[in-house]
Amino acid sequence: MGTTTRRFLMVVAVWPVLVLCVLLSVVPPAVAASSESTTSPSIVDAATDHGPDTSGFLAFEEYEQQEENMLLFYNNKTSTLTDPRSDIETLFTSSTGLGVMTTTAVISTISSIVIIYIIARSSVCLGTVYHRIMVGVSTADILQSCAMALTTLPMPTDMIYEQFDGLVVGTEKSCNIQGTVYMCGFLAGTAYNIFLTFYYLCAITFNMRDATFRRCLEPTLHILTIAFALIVSVASSNLKQIHPSPLYTFCVPTAYPYWCSTEDECLNGNLWKGKVTVLWFVSSMLGVVGIFFLIIIVCSVFITEKKLRDYVKKELGIDNEENRVARQL
Repeated sequence: MGTTTRRFLMVVAVWPVLVLCVLLSVVPPAVAASSESTTSPSIVDAATDHGPDTSGFLAFEEYEQQEENMLLFYNNKTSTLTDPRSDIETLFTSSTGLGVMTTTAVISTISSIVIIYIIARSSVCLGTVYHRIMVGVSTADILQSCAMALTTLPMPTDMIYEQFDGLVVGTEKSCNIQGTVYMCGFLAGTAYNIFLTFYYLCAITFNMRDATFRRCLEPTLHILTIAFALIVSVASSNLKQIHPSPLYTFCVPTAYPYWCSTEDECLNGNLWKGKVTVLWFVSSMLGVVGIFFLIIIVCSVFITEKKLRDYVKKELGIDNEENRVARQL
């Protein structure tokens, strides 16, 4: 195994772990707020030496604000729990839907592992551009499928939805991690599939050699693909946009509750509607770009095949024979 192959394997194996490390190292906002509001006695004493003591008044205002926010949160949660839309039952909340999701996700994970194993055991290993792209696609699928296979396990036990038939033993942080890993795998897989179609576009339509593609385009495309998946997924996590929903079998970026349309209705205080529009727009545009590449590739193949057929006819005299028969008729 060459040096380039080993380095590529290290990159592909390490970058999914970076997502978990980033998530586990993020300080929850509640902890950060409490640490900021808790001032050490030495700092308070130093402040009193330089002016009047207003810390008591500021602390009282901060306490009142926290009480108001907490009261608003519990009022919203109470109204949400009594809302009949919270008890909606769908295929995704049933044991059938959860079983199908787990089964298909496990099969997809095993299939991707087999693909990586076959590539690793091949004579060229990661010596071709196609093999390296397929390892990236398979790695992204493993991330996405593993997150989906857990279904309701990472969902918080104190969530507003109680209709899931699956086992719920998680917390907000575990739900956040599941959604982030899923997002990272989904976006990376989508981007790597576009990467693959672009590679075929360059090879078939523009007759680009593998060496040229590997030297000029491949490193940049790998970096852009991984960076895109990491940035978007970790940003969704830090913005507290990942929640459970009865419309999915696992935690995803969605409104909480799923029907909220204003910041007052959303329990997390963040309106997801605009953000989900941007996210799905970007994903849809990636799909459109991939379809566009495929159309160009198909057209190029048909044009090449037509030119080859015309050339063969001309060389073998088939075209002249057909014209002679047509004139006789």
